[in-house]
Amino acid sequence: MTPKQKLIYDAIKDFQYKNGFSPSYEELAKATSMKSKASVHKIVKQLKERNKIIHIDGKNRSIEIIHG
Repeated sequence: MTPKQKLIYDAIKDFQYKNGFSPSYEELAKATSMKSKASVHKIVKQLKERNKIIHIDGKNRSIEIIHG
């Protein structure tokens, strides 16, 4: 996992722990000080391809961490 992927992955875990639901791309961008939601989207896609998360395209707040 690259450092940016780890940063987003950890931000997703932290947000879910604190709030009980998944963050939006905007919230992830803000939490990680990234300037664009497009960058977040790219990294979320990479995490999905690496089987670190599940994400349903087109559905808001559908990011889930794969445990194990």
